[in-house]
Amino acid sequence: MKRLKILMTVGLLTTVLYGCEESIASEKSRQKDNTISSVQSFSDRENTILTTAAETAMVFDFQLANQYKEIKVWIEKYRFGKLIDDKSGLSGTDSFKDSGTIVFAAPRSVEEDMPFTYQIGIGNNGQFMTTAQTDENQTKDDQFEKMGMVWGSLEEEKSIPDNEDFLLGYIGFSSDDSGISSVSSELFHKLGNEQEELQDYDIAYLIKARFIR
Repeated sequence: MKRLKILMTVGLLTTVLYGCEESIASEKSRQKDNTISSVQSFSDRENTILTTAAETAMVFDFQLANQYKEIKVWIEKYRFGKLIDDKSGLSGTDSFKDSGTIVFAAPRSVEEDMPFTYQIGIGNNGQFMTTAQTDENQTKDDQFEKMGMVWGSLEEEKSIPDNEDFLLGYIGFSSDDSGISSVSSELFHKLGNEQEELQDYDIAYLIKARFIR
C-alpha cells in the first residue's frame, strides 16, 4: 500500500508538470533548434506539488528542428563509482518532432522498508508516456535516510547530440560526515569519467538520455 501511494503521488506530480510545461515548450518550438534545457522556475501550483510530493523533480523542455524516431531516458546506479545497474528507464518509439518535455520525479522521503522509487515521463505532440521504477539492486547498506543527498541537472541549454548518450541530471548519497559535494559540471559536457566523478558517493543515480534519428 505504501508503495502504491508513492507511485500515485509521483504520477500526479509528473502529469501536472507535463501539462503546465507543454504550453511553454510549444511557444519555444518556433526556435527550430535541436536543444534541451532544464526548467528552473515553476508556478505557485507547481511549487506546492514539488515541496509536498517529491524530494527531487527535474523537468526538461526540448525543441526539435529534426524528426527523431526514438527517445530513451534511463537511470544508471553507481556504488562508490562502480556501475551496478543501467537497465531501468523508458524508451519511446514514435515520431518525435517540434517540442516536448521530459520529467524525472522521486518521492520526498525514502523509508527504511521501501526501495528507492522514481518515475520518468516523456511528452510530445499531445502524447505522454510514463514508467514507474524501483531500485531492484537496493541492499540493507543503502540507508538513504541516514545519508546526505545532493542533486543537480543541466544548468544551461544544450544542443542535443544525435544518437549519443548525454547527462540530464543526477542524485548522489553519501554517508561521509564531512559533507557531500556536487558532481562536476564537466560531466554534463562530456561523459566517460563517471567512475572517477562518482567514487566519493555511497550511491549515485545518473539520469541519461539519447535521441535517435
